[in-house]
Formats: sequence, structure tokens, C-alpha cells
Amino acid sequence: MSTGNVIHINDENEFTNHIKNSGTKLVVVDWYANWCGPCKMITPVLTQFSLKYTNVVFLKVDVDKLKQLATVFGITKMPTFTFFKGGNKIHTMSGANPEKLEQKIIELIDYALPKTINVDEKSEKPKKKTQNENKSETVHLVTQMDELQELLKANSTKIAIVFFSAEWSKPSQRISGVFEEFSISEKGFLFIKVDVDNSTEIVEEYEILSTPTIFFNKITEEGGLKQNLATITGGNVTKFKRTITNLKK
Repeated sequence: MSTGNVIHINDENEFTNHIKNSGTKLVVVDWYANWCGPCKMITPVLTQFSLKYTNVVFLKVDVDKLKQLATVFGITKMPTFTFFKGGNKIHTMSGANPEKLEQKIIELIDYALPKTINVDEKSEKPKKKTQNENKSETVHLVTQMDELQELLKANSTKIAIVFFSAEWSKPSQRISGVFEEFSISEKGFLFIKVDVDNSTEIVEEYEILSTPTIFFNKITEEGGLKQNLATITGGNVTKFKRTITNLKK
């Protein structure tokens, strides 16, 4: 059976070289196991995509053969797909859904990497922050479950608003500014932001399936989320504002 342009990885060095030397191309890594039924189902689909999207690098990694590499990237479900650009991981998704996989490939092909600061820029004197730049100081960025629990425990009298976002998600970008604005004016709420690509444990704990997802919850004294007051999926700014207004009543 033809594997198209899919590259089967044999060792960690080969994997690293492909990730580092792919330039600005999107790299899609299929983490699979030979015993995994869904993995077998998605294999011919991946072959088709490799022939269709010739500007994308497709890699396959056998998790049983390269266990340590799979552990490093936190792979626990098969198949899992990780997406890289410029040597950086920019997204992860699990499951053998051809439509969602292709949609994500199309979405991330044009993903713009963050600007790299050169030496001259680093040597410039730091500019005084504007009011807009200070907004993020009222939003708590968390990546670890214990970090989230400590933050919740210290603010148990407030209502937690947990914003699961992703840099590549346009709806997340659309609502992010409004989220930060409200974090300044609404002191009775605890504003938390979770980057889904860097917070796997939290994302799995709360079973986040799409971005953005926003939870409005009361907090337990032990630092957990108890009564769910509202959940918003998608970048509906009007609904977000209305929910906060209703919870203030």
C-alpha cells in the first residue's frame, strides 16, 4: 500500500531534524499504534492528505517503538496529531476524524509565527506600558492544574471565569480583548485564561473540545469549580457581556 508523502519516523534524531528543518512549513505528526483500530482507519486518509497538501510535511510516529518520545510530548491517546511550525508546537488534537483533521490542516497552513525579537530590538530601552498593555495584568494565565487550584483557593469568594483559548483561534482572538477589558472593571470575578496548547492536563480534566470555551463557576473552599453558572462556546462577544451582566444581579 502506498504511503504517499508520509514519512515514517525511526528514531528521535530523525524526528527532531524534520521538526527543526521544515522552515515555515506546517508539520503534522500522527502518533499511532499498530493495535489501534482508529489509527488504521485514518492512515489512508493521511496518505491522501499528503498528496493533496504538498506544502505540508506529514510524519508518523509509532508510540510503542518510540515510547520516550511519545512521553515527552504527553501522548496518551491514539491517534493524536500534533502540529508544528518553525520548530514550535502550535496545536494538538486527538481522534480519527478526517473532516476535523483536514479543517485544522487548512486552518494552520497560514498560521503566522510570533515575531522573533532581534538583538537590536532587545537592546532598546523598555517603553512605558500603556493602559491597554496593562490590561493583561488582571487576567491570570495558568498552565498547570495545581497552579489553577491554588489560584481558585485564594479567591473562593469570587465567581471564576475560565477562558480556554488558543493563539491560532480567530474566535479566541475576537473575544480576548473584551475579556481583558472586563477583568479591569469587574472586580467581583476571577478572570483566568488557559492556553489549550500548553495546558493539556487542565484541558483533559474539563473535557474542552473547542476554542474558545468559557466557564462561569462558583469556587469551592478547596480550590475547585463547583456550580456551573454558564458556559459559552465560540467567540460571541454579546453573549459573554450579557452573561456577566446577568451574574452581577
